[in-house]
Amino acid sequence: MWSEHYVHPDFNFEQERLPYFFKTRDKLLIQRDYKAYADYPYFLFLQEYGSTDDILQVLKDSKVLEVRDAMKKIPSYENKFAEYSVWNWNRDPVKAYQDTPNFPNLVIKGRDKIQPARGC
Repeated sequence: MWSEHYVHPDFNFEQERLPYFFKTRDKLLIQRDYKAYADYPYFLFLQEYGSTDDILQVLKDSKVLEVRDAMKKIPSYENKFAEYSVWNWNRDPVKAYQDTPNFPNLVIKGRDKIQPARGC
């Protein structure tokens, strides 16, 4: 989904996956199901965070590694993933993302068991 966005940034078909993206924040980033389509904002985050080279390396490493393992090889993975988590929970609503013409104005609700920390 990220590659569709990257190649055709004005179409925004990937945004159809966003409701599922926000409903699955309590699940692992990489799954073997349709969640993988909904998690395109991780690569959008890397692109906008200034880490396009990280995406290229993940794609190359995925030829011989599981995608999850390739992603964990990203330099400062833990720090970048922590910042990604902040973007998805604590911005109103995730306004840190830049998208053409804009990131959709969504009402983001976590699952009942997961609530964003106050003041973070």
